[in-house]
Amino acid sequence: MRILVYVFLTVFSVQIYATKLLEELSVSFFTIAANTEKLDQQKISIVGWIRFIEYKDKNVIRLFHSKSSLEEFRLEESILIKLPESDFEAAKGYLNSKLVTVYGKYSAPQNVGSLGELIDVRDIDIKTF
Repeated sequence: MRILVYVFLTVFSVQIYATKLLEELSVSFFTIAANTEKLDQQKISIVGWIRFIEYKDKNVIRLFHSKSSLEEFRLEESILIKLPESDFEAAKGYLNSKLVTVYGKYSAPQNVGSLGELIDVRDIDIKTF
């Protein structure tokens, strides 16, 4: 009986430690839309279609929930991704218009008509089928 208690406590402790290391919630666009305040400043991972946009005065990266949303450029259905300007060109070359998972900290929108932004992005992975 004592061994079972030790095994349970060990497994439970490792699980808690692993969860704290990750400290990351896997969310969808629908979860974000419904819980912007709860998710504000939380580390998340989210899957979507990424688009690198070059304007005259700035470069912008957006994550869209679907390929059609990306193709129709529906900004209200996208999340802004903040990356250092120095990473823009390199990342654009192999990530633009791809299905990706983005890992970063979510920041709730400051105005209506926006889904917010991902800051402190630690990684972007291309999804493969």
